[in-house]
Amino acid sequence: MRAQPIAIGALARPAAFLLLSLLPGGPVWAAGSVTFTQMIVERCPEKSCEWRLSCGVGGPQETELFSGKEARTKYKVNIGRSLDAPQFPASIHCTAWEDDGWFGASWEKVGSGAVEVPAGGDYKLEISSREQGTVRVLMSVDSLEIATPEPAAAKAAAPPAKKGAAAKPASPLLFSGAFNPMPGGRAVVVGLEWKPFKAMVDKLAGEGLQIDDVETFEDGGKRVWDGIFANSQEQVTLLTDQDWDKFSGSWKKLTGGNMRLTHMEVYLSGGKNLFAGIFENLGEGHAFWVGQKRDEFLAKIKELAANKGQRLLDVAVYRPSSGGSILYAGPFRASSRETNLWTALNRAALEAKLAGIRGKEWQVVDLETYKDGKERSYDALVRTGPPGEVVIGLDAAAFTARWREMAAKGMRLVSLEVYRE
Repeated sequence: MRAQPIAIGALARPAAFLLLSLLPGGPVWAAGSVTFTQMIVERCPEKSCEWRLSCGVGGPQETELFSGKEARTKYKVNIGRSLDAPQFPASIHCTAWEDDGWFGASWEKVGSGAVEVPAGGDYKLEISSREQGTVRVLMSVDSLEIATPEPAAAKAAAPPAKKGAAAKPASPLLFSGAFNPMPGGRAVVVGLEWKPFKAMVDKLAGEGLQIDDVETFEDGGKRVWDGIFANSQEQVTLLTDQDWDKFSGSWKKLTGGNMRLTHMEVYLSGGKNLFAGIFENLGEGHAFWVGQKRDEFLAKIKELAANKGQRLLDVAVYRPSSGGSILYAGPFRASSRETNLWTALNRAALEAKLAGIRGKEWQVVDLETYKDGKERSYDALVRTGPPGEVVIGLDAAAFTARWREMAAKGMRLVSLEVYRE
């Protein structure tokens, strides 16, 4: 494919566990956390009030999140406590009290409320009170659900060379990804075939959660999809399985207004390269380059930054369907944030690069991994911003545990690669 310039001016438990969820197909690796961020009261009948709040997820039990003088205020209490969410959809319920005692505590129940949460995102729970009006509990919810690898994947392993010899087991799914400090909860789903994945995209969009990142890979002869979802009021369009002619036409049509390509994937299917992309209502100056060799693409990054103030937003690394050298593609948009692309690194070189920015105002916003010959290579798009963390080559259980750890620190997954060696 030739270069195609189209530039137009919780106190979470530490281990993963197996459960049933809203994902079709049954068991998944899953984890969830509800972080209660703030309680807002419409009115306090006194100069200031002492509040108590307890909340629970799932079962009837509730955990006290704060009480007494630590929560003495008229209108607002900052909470910053988390509870484990054992499955999704999750029922979250809270009870609020106010101390109306003159001498010593005398807690009067304000009321109780509950909300059903379909997946990660930002939510509020309301408790009605005649004296205090509406008491709102704000929360950020994080959810991770990974479809169990298909048993067929193991059957797809090479047959034994000799009769009676044991078949070589399929290698485990491995996960590499980047986490950055970000406000607001996220929902992450991994390993769904297209039909249930599209149903998930539509369902969450109806709840105000839009797809923010999309990935795809083949596993056991089936193409599966991953997505990261976040609250958004903006219009978002997801396109998939389009050849170049159709995708470039879609790009021109959508970007004729304020829609801009923010994330893309290029993948081989049915002997040809197909494209997937996420478009958002942004409206900045932008560009889109496809089908360039590594050196050409790196030169284009410098050129667009220097001449137009446009920075690479996302990168796709792929081979042309006809074979040949690795090619690059990516959308650009106007930004003042400095951006660099690291390319063709082995794991040791990637880890050395990551060590060089640790603790500095740089973060990985897109991590790509692929086989170049027999060796696994990594590319990373880095941008100025609060430092995050990167995980490399973890199995499902270890990745779920690290995801929990990151969620507890307010670090959200921004880029994910899933593959087998």
